[in-house]
Amino acid sequence: SHLGFSMYKSGNYHEEEILEHLRKALNIDKEIFGHDHYEASVRHSNLGVVLCGMNEFKDAIYHLNLAILINKKKGNNI
Repeated sequence: SHLGFSMYKSGNYHEEEILEHLRKALNIDKEIFGHDHYEASVRHSNLGVVLCGMNEFKDAIYHLNLAILINKKKGNNI
């Protein structure tokens, strides 16, 4: 089964530092699942990441958590 981690744009979602971590998480997702799954993980105008609960996703989860922490420090809620 999948563990879903979704991050949606809010406040300073466009901040380069946050997006860089999201890109890293998405790239790991893309490498494992391929192009179709990567496309499906980005939902309409939102930045969304769907991650599987496997060891290969430790790096993706790490980068996603960093993005969330950075966003919270900037005063945004996700």
